[in-house]
This record gives sequence, structure tokens and C-alpha cells, in this order.
Amino acid sequence: MLKSILIISSVFLLFSCGGNTENSSSAVENKQESTSEKYAELDKGKAEDWLVKALEKFFEEEQSYSIFTREYVDYKADATAVGYDDGLTEEEFNTKWSSKFNTKYAGLGNGFLISAQDWSKIIVTNCEFKKQKDSVLYFDVILTDKDFKEDYKREIHVIEKNGNFLISDVLEY
Repeated sequence: MLKSILIISSVFLLFSCGGNTENSSSAVENKQESTSEKYAELDKGKAEDWLVKALEKFFEEEQSYSIFTREYVDYKADATAVGYDDGLTEEEFNTKWSSKFNTKYAGLGNGFLISAQDWSKIIVTNCEFKKQKDSVLYFDVILTDKDFKEDYKREIHVIEKNGNFLISDVLEY
């Protein structure tokens, strides 16, 4: 008797959950549309122009960290200090940041944007839009030290916040 009640309950539950598949697929489509609407197309050209100027100005002047998100500044500061007396170990760094950043390309022990401690004139020799994913614009960038003849290939992530662009991540290759 108990088996019969369980079977009947299961069948009833199965049919009641089946519902109208047309409506449920429509709900999924509407959810996807609202998600993509949430992340509107950002002005790639405007972001690219800003990025080139911001990067070159960063090396010409006093290296204002205001071009980066606060979270990226904290992350990169930790990456720069890995292995030093007051810094994290590599394992501690990965544990702390791997859920938010690709720590494989953090540039451990290196400063912001380039790995050299000394440089002459850094210019952007290539800045190419790659893609937009959600609210992040991805750019392939080559920073060149003209006098030392060094190239630094970077993937730079840019977001828009309060009407301004900010660098949210830099992958150092």
C-alpha cells in the first residue's frame, strides 16, 4: 500500500512539475536578455583612447594609481611584495587572490604595468580591443621602452565606473 501511494505521488509530482515548456524556455530567454541588457555596450573607442593616454601619462608623471581600481591596486601591491620580508608567500598570495584574479599572470615581484625597475620613455605601441565580457573591456597592449628597446605585452581589463574608465586587471605575459 505504501508503495502504491509513493508511486502515485511521484507520478503526480512529475506531471505537475512538467508544466508548459514553452513558458519555461521563454522565462529563460527573458532572464538572458535582462542579463545582457544589464551590461550595455561600452564605448570601445573612447575606452581605448583613454587607456593609451592614461598608460603613457602613468610613466611620464608621478605614477598616479588613480587609473586602477582599488582592488587591483591592493592585488598588485601584494603581488609586488611576494617573497619580500613583509610580503605574502606565493602560496598565501594565491590563496588570497585566486578567486578574483588569474594569479598566474600577476607579475610577482614586478612593479605596476612593466617588469623593469628603470625605464626611459614608455609609449603604447599597440592597443587593440579584444572583446567585451559583461562590463569589462579587454585590450591587448604592448608597452614599449624606446631607449631600452623593451616590449611588455599585456592584456589590460578596463571597466567604467561612475562615468570614468579604470584598469581592473593587467595580465603580464
